[in-house]
Amino acid sequence: MITARSLAAAGVCLLLSAVLLARAPHASGGNEISGVYAIQQVNDTGKTVNVTLHVILNSSSDATLQSKSVSLRSVLSGTTQTLSASFTIPANGSADFTASANISAADYKLWQEGGKPLLVLNLQSLDGTEFSRTVELLPAVHEEAQ
Repeated sequence: MITARSLAAAGVCLLLSAVLLARAPHASGGNEISGVYAIQQVNDTGKTVNVTLHVILNSSSDATLQSKSVSLRSVLSGTTQTLSASFTIPANGSADFTASANISAADYKLWQEGGKPLLVLNLQSLDGTEFSRTVELLPAVHEEAQ
């Protein structure tokens, strides 16, 4: 039997759900990007490590996105280095690239212990809108990025 009390409780639940949904973080402009990486090659020179990364980026945006610049940011020092990479991610699609970077031995060790590399992407949609995203890369599962 539906009572006034059960209807009131349902109304309160519905109201709370709406408030929580409205306060949930949303991707700016609907440009949600995620990525995975695999290290294809390593050359450890002591203080620095040259790594060749294969990166796969996924976008849930309804727009095609073109890279303007791609940088790797050190989690430890905050410094960035520009990577030689260019790609286009189709709407709701993915793109991949391979790039080399010189990172500190400490950053490399952090990655080996589960730390996540940070990519800073400067992107442009086909309508000319430019924006940047920082993407925390996850290690590739089942060698999907190799």
